[in-house]
Amino acid sequence: MCEKIIEVEHIRKSFPLPKASPFARRKYIEAVNDVSFYICKGETLGLVGESGCGKTTVGYLVGGLLPADEGEILFNGKNIADCRTEVEQNIQIIFQDPYSSLNPRKSIGWILSEPLRVHKKGSKAEIKDKVIAMLLEGGFSESDYHRYPHQLSGGQRQRVGILCALMLNPQLIIADEPVSALDVSIQASLLNFMDNLQQKYNLTYLFISHDLNVVQHFSDRIAVMYLGRIVELADVDQIYNNPIHPYTKALLSAVPDVFGDHKQRTVLKGDVPRAGCNHLGCSFNTRCPVQIKICGEHTPALQEVTDGHWVACHLS
Repeated sequence: MCEKIIEVEHIRKSFPLPKASPFARRKYIEAVNDVSFYICKGETLGLVGESGCGKTTVGYLVGGLLPADEGEILFNGKNIADCRTEVEQNIQIIFQDPYSSLNPRKSIGWILSEPLRVHKKGSKAEIKDKVIAMLLEGGFSESDYHRYPHQLSGGQRQRVGILCALMLNPQLIIADEPVSALDVSIQASLLNFMDNLQQKYNLTYLFISHDLNVVQHFSDRIAVMYLGRIVELADVDQIYNNPIHPYTKALLSAVPDVFGDHKQRTVLKGDVPRAGCNHLGCSFNTRCPVQIKICGEHTPALQEVTDGHWVACHLS
């Protein structure tokens, strides 16, 4: 039985574009457009799509860093706008760039202890003991307490970012491209580290990435986004073995095959529609290789075509 920790219902988020002149009408880009999904306790939901599709904005909305223009986000059945303190302690974010997410002027010990100090989680001695224990669990030594971010490698910095997200014992962690800025040789060890932490602390992940190979091995379910909308959502085996939406098929066909199996590549024609434009019909219709007349007239709703497999396509 799925215990829903997060329920996202029809959220939208727009950002203003620069005005061409002081007298021009303000235009907006709709970064997130009518997105709905849920995350079960203890699972990993992968969120994938091209750069600019809105997946990071969804993560910031779920984490409470941005307010939604429309829709509702429920955390354990309560609107996140009505339980700010609970959200701040139980939803944490791992940012993409370990070089800019850590304060270069502060020591590792200070950085890891900050969440505990802000939320008054123990005395000074108790906080230091917990920080040292967390450092040891992350593969560091006690002497690293006094080191600074510039003295660490990229992988070590990202481990500090992960440990910082764990300091308050959160229920949900939003991982925004957590390994994309790192060397391929250390990505696997970091993902294994995150997986071990999930098993130990019963964590729930919203894992945002553009790397389909990483998402396949790390996620339980996958949501595919295109131009601010979720176009397909299903468990990982369904997405990779039985993709339905043409965009999902095109994405998977572009994944390099290390086993040498020859598969037909789907090359999308045309360009991604310009930001700020009003799109009539399906947002993918300008590039879809199998579009029909209705695709340019009506926006398809995200519907469940088989058990647990949701698709937003008129042909499904």
